[in-house]
Amino acid sequence: MARLQPPGSQGWFIELLTVPESPEDLGQRYIRLPTANGHFSLCSFGFLSLADYQPVTTEFGIAIARPEMMALANLLHHPAIGPQTMSGLIGGRRIKRSNKDLGRVLALALLAERKNEDTLLTWARLWADALQVRFPARWQALAIQAGPGVRQLLEQDHEEDFDEALHTCAYGLLASQPPTPALLRVVGERLLADAIEPLEQLAQA
Repeated sequence: MARLQPPGSQGWFIELLTVPESPEDLGQRYIRLPTANGHFSLCSFGFLSLADYQPVTTEFGIAIARPEMMALANLLHHPAIGPQTMSGLIGGRRIKRSNKDLGRVLALALLAERKNEDTLLTWARLWADALQVRFPARWQALAIQAGPGVRQLLEQDHEEDFDEALHTCAYGLLASQPPTPALLRVVGERLLADAIEPLEQLAQA
């Protein structure tokens, strides 16, 4: 992934990603980019094609991914909690990649609820539309794949995984207002009831 940081600052970076050319390409791909400053890699993940579905245009004319589309991409990428860990530490801890990404989904859901408590109710229909456009031949199977990772994260015998997800929220998207374990768990249950289960029903209809 190509990362650009302002000189002398560790506050932020720009991460450049691309989307697959084919809906059949769901793997991770890297494109070598030779530059005057060295070689970089432009990374592509199969479900990133969802990120440019009906993007929101800001007042500056910049199109940005919808939070619900980023959430769906992460859900699909982790239908189960896997053993792979992040290469770097997050808040001093080694975190499973799936827990980091599923924690990000919960953070996006919480931020959406803080903005409008009924927002999650709109996600399933948009998710279904996006899946039918981006993956027309397999959208129903993918819709069913969106929920198991979060369900597993919320199970009582996955307390350690849930704690890792909570930790990444506190050191990531929710750093300014870290959630309690109880709040994040409630958000996960609401995400299941208001968005994931309706999506599964649409796929099975």
